[in-house]
Amino acid sequence: MLAHFWYYQIWSNRLSRLLEAARFDYAISFDKDNLYLEFSTGVLWCRFVHQELWLQWLDELPSRNAQKRHNQVQFKSKHGQSVLGVRCQSFDRWIEISLSDGSVLGIKGFGRQSNVLAIANNEVISIFRLSQKGDWDFKSPLPGLWPNQMNLVGFSWETHLRQRHWPQSAWNQVPWNALESRDEQSVLAWLLGLSDAVLSPIPDAQIALELIWGDWTRWTLPEQTQEWARTLSFQEEKARRLAHLEQRIRQLNAGLEKNRIRLSELETRRSYKELGDLILSHAHHIHTGVSSVRLPDFYTGEYLRIKLDPKLAAAENAQRYYRKAKNEPMEIEERRNQLQRMSLECETCKQQLERVLQASSFKDFRKEKAPVVYKTNAVNEASRPFKVIHWGDYQIWMGKSAKSNDELLRAAAKQDLWFHAKGVTGSHVLIRRTGLPFSSEVMAHAAKLAAENSKAKHQGFVSVQYTLRKYVVKPKGAEPGLVHLLQEETMDVFL
Repeated sequence: MLAHFWYYQIWSNRLSRLLEAARFDYAISFDKDNLYLEFSTGVLWCRFVHQELWLQWLDELPSRNAQKRHNQVQFKSKHGQSVLGVRCQSFDRWIEISLSDGSVLGIKGFGRQSNVLAIANNEVISIFRLSQKGDWDFKSPLPGLWPNQMNLVGFSWETHLRQRHWPQSAWNQVPWNALESRDEQSVLAWLLGLSDAVLSPIPDAQIALELIWGDWTRWTLPEQTQEWARTLSFQEEKARRLAHLEQRIRQLNAGLEKNRIRLSELETRRSYKELGDLILSHAHHIHTGVSSVRLPDFYTGEYLRIKLDPKLAAAENAQRYYRKAKNEPMEIEERRNQLQRMSLECETCKQQLERVLQASSFKDFRKEKAPVVYKTNAVNEASRPFKVIHWGDYQIWMGKSAKSNDELLRAAAKQDLWFHAKGVTGSHVLIRRTGLPFSSEVMAHAAKLAAENSKAKHQGFVSVQYTLRKYVVKPKGAEPGLVHLLQEETMDVFL
């Protein structure tokens, strides 16, 4: 978003002044969300709050002794290096602090993927947030991609503003006269007013404007930065899809092996009915209180050891085996059907894995997108406690009210995928586990349904939380629709 670009442009210019002729002395963290970079001129505080990176300049480092048990020294090999300069790509969220040994401290402000990295020879050698494992393969822009002036060839401000989700009042307040007269204060006040993030007024923020003065009615993101961002995004998406498919194939292979062993056991052993017959035929020799007995087989003459309930008599144990015998054919049939379904899904995943390995752009991913077919079960729709939507080969459930949300949870299986708009009331949305892997397309569609059917549907931007149904807990005595999550992930939805 524009506000984020401006935020890092402003901080890049501010750090250029604050770190002039400075020395990088120390880096320390007291927890996973706060990192302090100590320089000879002051301390840069990197805070990871609400899935965003926020920067703050301090005169001195907080007392190390106060939290001595919990502190962790970071980037130890870079302590004592002089700062050569600070730079930031135009309209990007990446700041580089160059050190005297040729290495770089990189500040990456990519939403929930934000991090602070140490880079040498264009290779990542250390990262702060270890949960961001993809940052070990992070590549910063090449030195040739740092222009002194911004590329001003592109679309107009008018087109850009109309594509944004700003209210009409923001469009009416565009200071065209200030743009033409280069009134920096008025333009800066207008830009900060449009920000989606809260930017603190910084005295030297005007310096950021010096980089982009020119034809204020036209601007665009530099093509080099666009290509770098597209490549990085594609590589991350490809790695995510490969990891998901490989994990699913491993799960299916393990499940196939387990089902084959169980099916072979069911088909080759003596049936529960035959074991019950053996117990009845030798009931006069079996006494109450024994936990097992050895009896001769009718067909082979060999002795079989049969487990018994010591609290029951022989006839009652036989009846217990007869009851089990009623479900035995159904279990064998279900195991065979499950083997067939899992084999088919495993073969499908292997084919998808091969296509993803060969993919070279997002277009290759879009070719696999399932046809979207919207249809609802109109029959008995009024009597259903929740709404059923068929999307391609997937089935999606959506609650109609708070009580309907509870009914949906009770009817769901533990491996179904659950969605809900974060922090507001709204419908529970659930993707049924039907043997197919949850694709990114159906997950995005379910998240959008959750956002559109919540109190935040008019905000334009909604954060949606999702997790497996087994991690959604209904507290005892809680109001209808209220749940507690044992673990969750989030995705952003633009409406």
